[in-house]
Amino acid sequence: MSPPSLPAAALAIVAACVAHAAHAGRLPAPGGEVAVALPPEWTDAFRDAHTGVALLEAGALDPRERLARPGLAGTTHRSRVLSDLAAVDSPATWRLTVAANADAAAVSQALQTCLGSPRGWPGRVLGAADRAPGVSRAGREITLSFPAPVGPLPALLRGCVVSGDATGSFRPHPRDEGLLTATAEGPGGGPVIDGVRVRGPKDPADVVVNAAPEGPRGDELQAPSPDVVLLLQSPQAREVDPLGLVEDQDVGRFLAHLQPDLLAAVFWDGRGARATGILPPGLGPSRPLPRGEAPIDPPPLTMAALGPDAPAIALHRGDDTLGAAAGERLVAILRARGVRVDDEADVALSILRWRPPTMEPALALLELAAARREVFGALAPAVVDALLSPDPATRAAAAADLEGVWLRERRVVPLFTAERWISVSPRVRGVRLRPDGVPLLHDAYITGPR
Repeated sequence: MSPPSLPAAALAIVAACVAHAAHAGRLPAPGGEVAVALPPEWTDAFRDAHTGVALLEAGALDPRERLARPGLAGTTHRSRVLSDLAAVDSPATWRLTVAANADAAAVSQALQTCLGSPRGWPGRVLGAADRAPGVSRAGREITLSFPAPVGPLPALLRGCVVSGDATGSFRPHPRDEGLLTATAEGPGGGPVIDGVRVRGPKDPADVVVNAAPEGPRGDELQAPSPDVVLLLQSPQAREVDPLGLVEDQDVGRFLAHLQPDLLAAVFWDGRGARATGILPPGLGPSRPLPRGEAPIDPPPLTMAALGPDAPAIALHRGDDTLGAAAGERLVAILRARGVRVDDEADVALSILRWRPPTMEPALALLELAAARREVFGALAPAVVDALLSPDPATRAAAAADLEGVWLRERRVVPLFTAERWISVSPRVRGVRLRPDGVPLLHDAYITGPR
């Protein structure tokens, strides 16, 4: 006689309990503090990202997260403070609906500050394009009225943060400047961890930017695109042409003497290479670029004594390691051409380590033009219209055309790329990266000792 069998319903309950217990063992336990080592230029952006809340969020979500947080109106745009975003009649007018759990007045103020002032990159872009919007609010409906169409508005909104009391996942500790403590008062609830400790770039930490951490290594996250080290020439510098890049058109020989691959290898852990364009890899579309080819065996640099009448030029090298390294090579190249470097000279070359704030190529170039008006001047209205077109293909083509013009005119000479990476301790999970490379710990949790 066979043993009695359990009813099917009982078996289902047992199986569900076993599955639940197994899943519970993998759930992150709350609590703990995560230390983050940041270079000084990243500190403000990191604090703003964690004490405020982004209007729109970027970054891939896994299938479970997509189910829990569907996009706005079936789109891929996600937000903790907006429930809807749509163009009205034309992309010159956009209507935003503030979510029930968010402060509509705070969102409206954030839009005015972000899009209407140069404090952030979206405002600088719109100001340079003469597209600053009017912002009006009626209850939870906010209307943005632009003087002309702004097609890539969602990409601009990803650069806007709602700040103030009880908005972000963390708040500054009142007595400990380096500590951000978790709060559940902002939209979307509180984080899993108790706090984030902000440290300097040389300090030991769980999350380290652009360096190897001390102790065991865990995940390494790569930013969507690298930085690009650029040589910028103003109209006055191109007229003087101290490097012979305009008259001789010999960019290849110049780069062969600069040795950008060697600079990246020595000063950036080999995580970079000679740049092929202004837009970094992963950002710009595949496109032909007007670049010179380097000679196979360029003649060596010859140094000669410079007399008091030798032409002089100023060289702005930036304040980072890569800018300083490129600057030293440029000094030698200029010296070989009979040009001395004098910080008091009227005409200057500039080295810029550029980090595009967005993955939208047209907006990235607009941001560069807005940040360095002395190099690029004002863009033609037709160019601005194309860069802000509602049609993505038109924007991409306009960005490629503008990049080509800047390269042919030698306003910009791309030198080399520098990867951006984040090293994460094996005890920390759930760290994400913004498109500009800033690490986000809203969903982070600790798997090891706390």
